[in-house]
Amino acid sequence: MKRYVIDYGDIITPPYGGPPGKPLPDVDLTEDEIAGVVEDLVLGKKPKKTDSPFNTLKARVSMRHDMLTRVWERQFVNVARDRFEADKRKLLSLLRAQQKAAKEAKATIDWQAIYAGWMTYLDGAGNEWRKAFIPVIKGLILDHGEALNLEFGMTFEVANLFAQEWFDTYTFRFAEDVIATTGAALQSMLKTAQAEGWSIPVMQKRLELMFTQWMEGGLTAEEFDWFEERMPKYRTEMIARSETIRASNKGADALYGAWGVEWKEWVSGLDVEPEGRTCVPCFALNGKRFPVGAVVSCDGVEFTKGAIWNFQDEEGKTHTIKFDYETVTGPPLHPQCRCSWVPWMERWGESQ
Repeated sequence: MKRYVIDYGDIITPPYGGPPGKPLPDVDLTEDEIAGVVEDLVLGKKPKKTDSPFNTLKARVSMRHDMLTRVWERQFVNVARDRFEADKRKLLSLLRAQQKAAKEAKATIDWQAIYAGWMTYLDGAGNEWRKAFIPVIKGLILDHGEALNLEFGMTFEVANLFAQEWFDTYTFRFAEDVIATTGAALQSMLKTAQAEGWSIPVMQKRLELMFTQWMEGGLTAEEFDWFEERMPKYRTEMIARSETIRASNKGADALYGAWGVEWKEWVSGLDVEPEGRTCVPCFALNGKRFPVGAVVSCDGVEFTKGAIWNFQDEEGKTHTIKFDYETVTGPPLHPQCRCSWVPWMERWGESQ
């Protein structure tokens, strides 16, 4: 089996812990190669010593978590791309069916009928997204959980976590959010089509363009000058990066609770200096401890859904985050966040 070995030798771990400054190379990995990487993450070299045993522990756990999620991102991207492709094909099929019906009836295009057909399809598509992602979500949580068991000398059966309520809540919410975003974009597109009198071929071309941007990215704003909303995002990458972090940390939170650990510590995705690309809000949370399962808070603000947090950067400028996705009980704090949780017990380093 070909092995992809991650070399920790030249990584200098900051004294606060956190992932290494160099990302995993952008390569396609087979399932066997991924298994090899996971083995290396569990059994690989330890980072250089930091200023306390607990910080060394944090550094090792955070670094391996970061590397592990980067490996699994590739799998999440592939699943998301497959689901977007399936959605695109079905939506185009429904569009062509309405075109055929209008031609046979010698009538104009019924955009409302097209919209109704699309929404009916999306009502069921969320379950397909959930079913497609459950295997990779479970795989990531199992790998991360088993690594944590080994690191801390625990023997909890990680697979038992999937029978808990949080897992169904998380996977249903994930799929619902993906479908809601797609539905909103389609609704905006149909509104523009009606206002500008698009033909079916124009709609087909622009629908395909939208999905190409979602799946592959790389298109320009000029190619979307017809789109009333802001430039569509490269959604497969955003889904992969956000959900690998969300799934692994939700799994870790549940695992720590199963261990009987009462506290956890936020470790920000801090890059090695001088690059230091960590955002201000994540830096503010680094090292803060919260009860397992508790809502995250900072500066007296609990990050419940709908809450608003105003914070200042190094230059004294005020910025605002509104938590409109969900109540924050762990990373990610924002899209593309790379933070993680580590368990905390007094015997592992410091007094509370």
